[in-house]
Amino acid sequence: MILSPQIRRQQQERKDSFYSKFDAAIDFDEYLSDRFVCYAPTGKYLDLDKESEQFFTDRLIKSLMVESELYSDVSSSLTAFKKGNTGLVTVEGIEYNPSNDVLYRVGDAEYLNLYKAPDLTRREPLESERAVFTDYLALLAPERAERAFLLQWLAHVAKHPEQRTQVGVLLYGKSNGAGKGTFQELVSGLVGTNNTFKPADSASFIMGRFKAELKTKKLLILDELYHEGFKVSNAVKPLVTEPTIALEGKGLDQVMSPAWFEIVASSNAVQPLWLEKQDRRWFCLRVEKPSPINSDSTNDEFNKVVRKFRTWLVEQPVHSIEVIRFILDEVDLTNFKPWAGEGALITKDQQELVHTSVSIKEGTFKKDWDDYLKHDGKHKLIIKYDEWFDRYSNESVASCSYQKAYLESVGCFSFGTQKTVQGTRSRNFMITPLGFEMGILKTCSATKINKIITNYSASIIDGDCTNVDF
Repeated sequence: MILSPQIRRQQQERKDSFYSKFDAAIDFDEYLSDRFVCYAPTGKYLDLDKESEQFFTDRLIKSLMVESELYSDVSSSLTAFKKGNTGLVTVEGIEYNPSNDVLYRVGDAEYLNLYKAPDLTRREPLESERAVFTDYLALLAPERAERAFLLQWLAHVAKHPEQRTQVGVLLYGKSNGAGKGTFQELVSGLVGTNNTFKPADSASFIMGRFKAELKTKKLLILDELYHEGFKVSNAVKPLVTEPTIALEGKGLDQVMSPAWFEIVASSNAVQPLWLEKQDRRWFCLRVEKPSPINSDSTNDEFNKVVRKFRTWLVEQPVHSIEVIRFILDEVDLTNFKPWAGEGALITKDQQELVHTSVSIKEGTFKKDWDDYLKHDGKHKLIIKYDEWFDRYSNESVASCSYQKAYLESVGCFSFGTQKTVQGTRSRNFMITPLGFEMGILKTCSATKINKIITNYSASIIDGDCTNVDF
């Protein structure tokens, strides 16, 4: 491509300007020593202004030295990395560890800790400010024991970043504007927004390969979490409790890394996660307005409390977090050790989630069974479970033992032995709930079973009482 004289002249002017600035900038390194450290193993420079690890080559850092002349407000928060006028600090290793200082030594080698605690000052609250916070918590957790656990969880997260709670907080419910998102902002303020990661799609992130962002985070926010079945629930388990996790970035090798992050999840679904009985990884609170869906006057007081707290948090972000941190410093954590095997407090909302958690297969089967009882099966006293699945179920359950277990879960009973029912001999017959009600027991003889079926058939107008003729 042939460039016009005007474009060539502009390019040369930019090049001349670049080198003149470089000559002027190379004599002072205060900005650079505040912003960069040299990583000895690769000879590259780590940019401390970035939330994630970003390295620069010698050529790029020289460009940034020129650029530094244009910065009028150089951050003073990174002066710990300076070593007088000797240039950049050189480190042998880089990690993210809330239990270590920013720079620390191992033998003769110096190491850099990327963890930056939020710069908060203890600020004693006014009584009105204390009330705004406690009223908000009372909406999230109306029960005293649940509110106490939530307060302890917040206090531990704020005061002890070096020890994960191994408990995720799950706020869910149909109501919009109920304070679930505000809780995310509260926790993020306590740990530092630079230490927070919120993926665009929670379920996709959990199921995906790439999670390198978690290496340098204290908080993972899973917003609008929802997925049917146990697939996502099982995948998120190690993220809640495992001390180390496999992290992989795009174009980067997978590495095992310490897990420092807490998890806060929220959802407008009434079944955001499928939970197993006695799963104590999650502290679950269903947060609903008095009128969960409709906007009417019954929600006015609830909305007022949420709006008042959120306005304070948003309009005075530093002040409000410093006040809340003061309140949390007062919380007694002597007996709060969920990571030591205690797990989360079991709430009534968690028990309800467990009760309504069914696999997709089981859920499909139960719908098929309900449809069957409303139509073809409303007068059936006996069914043959393998033939029932072949004809009526949209969910393939290949194993006969699973077919049998599914039907037992809705009140059917297996005879356990071979029976002859209306001329067909099989060990796959099961008594339906209606058959049990009509007097068919597992101990009944074939003669008695057939007699009960015959008598019942004579008493109804529509349909026979077995499905032997499938």
